Parts: sequence; structure tokens; C-alpha cells
Amino acid sequence: MKKLLLSAYILFGVMLSANAQVFDMEVAKDGTGYPTIQEAIDAASGTTRTTIFIKNGIYTEKISINKANISLIGQSAEGVIITYDDYSGKVTPSGTLGTSTSETMKIDSKATGFYGENFTVKNSHGQGAAAVALNVRPDQAAFKNVRMIGFQDTFYSWANTQTNRQYYYQCYIEGATDFLCGGGIAYFDECKMYCVSSNNGGYITAAQPTNAAARDYGYVFQNCVIDGDNLANAGKPFYLGRPWVQSNNPEAKVAFLNTKIKESIIAPAGWTEWSTGDVRISQYFFEYNSMDLNGTPLILTGRVSWSKQLTASEAANYSMSNVLGSWNVTALVAAPATPANLQAVGKNLSWGAVSGVKGYVIIRNNNVIGFNTTNSYNDATAADAESYTYTVQAVLANGNLSAKSNQANINGGATSINENMLNDVKCYKAGENIYFEGLTGQNSIQVFDFLGRQLYSANVATGTYSVGNIQSLAIVRIMNKDTKATKVIKLF
Repeated sequence: MKKLLLSAYILFGVMLSANAQVFDMEVAKDGTGYPTIQEAIDAASGTTRTTIFIKNGIYTEKISINKANISLIGQSAEGVIITYDDYSGKVTPSGTLGTSTSETMKIDSKATGFYGENFTVKNSHGQGAAAVALNVRPDQAAFKNVRMIGFQDTFYSWANTQTNRQYYYQCYIEGATDFLCGGGIAYFDECKMYCVSSNNGGYITAAQPTNAAARDYGYVFQNCVIDGDNLANAGKPFYLGRPWVQSNNPEAKVAFLNTKIKESIIAPAGWTEWSTGDVRISQYFFEYNSMDLNGTPLILTGRVSWSKQLTASEAANYSMSNVLGSWNVTALVAAPATPANLQAVGKNLSWGAVSGVKGYVIIRNNNVIGFNTTNSYNDATAADAESYTYTVQAVLANGNLSAKSNQANINGGATSINENMLNDVKCYKAGENIYFEGLTGQNSIQVFDFLGRQLYSANVATGTYSVGNIQSLAIVRIMNKDTKATKVIKLF
């Protein structure tokens, strides 16, 4: 009867862990969710916020997002790779692609309120043509810890008549030719731009204002880093930018503020024309407090005459609130607090609850194994005699992930771990009481139920000790604080 009761109890705990819905949808290569990201996006309502979690994997697909209020959350920026190889000039059944249709991922103008976190979007075409990785068009689109990989036109911000405000926090953008290009207002906060080796040198930005609102600020880089390959291209350097000059669009604006720059790869002139002799450029390329990678101020006497070094008061006008207006993007990208005190007893995990979160992601050996809405989890799939390392992350309603918790290790549900120093300790249950005998030194005692929920915790010294009012089946963890010896006991 006791074995039957125990099986039912554990099964109930597994059901709670497996069925808790933290994200609206999941994309995975292992069969636990939608097989492609596009299928999950197509299933979203586009009205209320839809959160989509993507497990680590390589997703070779061309993605279009044309619905509002989508959150696309990757397990990790390095582990979730979205890649395609289209390019400008490629002939397809529907016609010849241009720059604005060569992207791997497009966030359409209808996708207001988009939020992306923890993934890589890559155009794998390489050199030879414009090949966009990320094409961003809507107002109020935000990205955090997203990596963009390409060569020419890696990042493309498109704007028409509306105000297109975009925010990028701690993102990474890699390329060579005009690898951040387009219009609208884009605010890059603590981002890294990486210049890859090119036979012709390169240009970090090619700004193209397309409406009056965009001409107020354009591209703003705050507290960013410019790094890159050492010059292996006959000394041809990179430039901070050039204006993407088209008819009636001479007023490109770019500002780098408090930027750390690998000085050896950037031309002393800093900026250049779209074509030689272009005289329409005038005072729209700004810097403030540019430094080398060690934080030492750069000497910028060689900068072109039509660029400008801002004063402190002028630089203050480029605050996030001034540039992005009433859009409260800070709340959108905020991370929840990190779960603390993760512990593993047998196959049961528990940790300190985090206030205000929707739930938690449970990670075993760097693989996501489940989600839960409470601060405990039973890993029924853990094999006996196998060792595992666990972490958990908290999740906000928008899908934002916290940093990973401390690690906890278990030995596949084995009943004892490093218990030699506690061999003489006796622990048994009588009625609703648990008794401890033979304790020596300072000890930590914790009692859990079979769902991993902590029922009791205390620090006790040498002697005999008892715990009362334990009505359920229990797992007891004893740790001697002097020797760190640990004993785990299942009580039926």
C-alpha cells in the first residue's frame, strides 16, 4: 500500500511539473513543441501578448512576423541560431530579391510591440551582395541579447511615414559593409559592433532618414563597443559610417556616445562620404567621449570637418527618454530577479520563490527539461546512478528570462551522497515525528515532501533532535557543516 501511495504521489508531482504553462508556445527540435519558429508565429493571435520559447538548435528558415505583441525568447543567444542565405539579386520563383527582401528574419510594420531575447539571427550568404540578417520595420520593437551575423547590410531598419522607434540592449552586430543600415530611430544601448576582415575595409553604419521624426536622432549608440579583426586587408580601415544618400535624403544622423573603439581598425577621419565629392553632408555625424578599449580618451584631431564632437550638455539630449519619447522600453526589457538557494534532494528540486513572475524554466545539463509555475520541480526522467547539474530561471509575463540560479547537483535520485561521515546518524519517522540520533558538530537539517517543497529547515548541534507535524512522506537531507558530509534519506 505504501509503495502504491508513493507512486501516486510522485506521479501527481510529475503532472504538476510537466503541464505547467509558462510560455504560450514552445519551438523545439526534439519534438516537444512546434518544429519551426514560423509555425508558432502563424498560430499566434496577434492581439494579446504571445510568448514563444525556442529551445537551443539550428533553425534554417526565413521568418516573417506580421502580428503585434509577439515575444520571441531563445534558450540562449549562442544556442538558438536562426539562419538563411538569401541575398539581393537572387532570382526566386516570386521574383528577384532586393536588399529589403533578402533578410533571414523580418519584423513587419504590423508587428508593433515585438520583443526578442536570447537568439542569433544570421545571413550565411557571405560576401558579394547585400544579405540582411534582421529587417526591423515596426514602431516599438525591442531586442535584448540578440546576435546579428552577416557581412553586408546585416541589420536593416526600414521606416516609411510612421515613427519607427527601436531599442537594442546588449546586442551583438557583426559585418563589414554598411552592416547597420536604414532609417527610423534606433537606440543601441551597451551593444557590441564587430568589424570582420574585408578586402575593401568597411563601414559600420549607413543611415538613411525617411521621415521628419527620424531626422531628430537617427541611430544613437550609447555605451557601446566597436571591436573587430586585425587589419589583414592591406591597411584598408573601417569607418564609423557614411550616409546612405538617395534623392532628397541627405540628412542622415548618427551619434556615438561614450563608445569604446578598437582604434587600430578605424580610419582617423572617422567618417566618409557615400561617394567622393558628396557635398550635401553637414553636421549630422556626432561623437562624444570616444575611448579606446581600455577607456582612454581618443585623440580625434583627424576627424573629417563635417563631423562634430558634442559637448556634455549636447550629449545629454540623447537620453533614452528624449530619443524614444513616452515609450517605456525599460519595463519591456527588464529581467526578473534571479532564483536563489536552488537545492536538489533525490529527484526533487526547490528554490526560493521570485515575486511577480509567471513561472520558471528548469535546465538539466544545459538542456531545458520543463517549466513550472511554482518554486519546485520533480525530475521523473532522471536516471538512477546518473549525475546531473541543474539551474533554473525565472520568467516574467512578457517572457523575459532572469539570469541562471546557482547550480544544484544530484546523483540520479540515489538515497545517499557523500554520507560516510554520517554513518552513525540514525533518522526515522514515527507517526508525524521525525527523530535524529547521533548528530555531532554543527548540522543543517532540511525536510522536503516528494514534490520537493521544503517543509522544515533548522541548524542543530550535537545530540538527539526531533521534528514534529510532518504528515506526509518525506525526504530528509542532513549536512554536517564541519565536514560537508551529506546524507539523504527517504522516509515512508
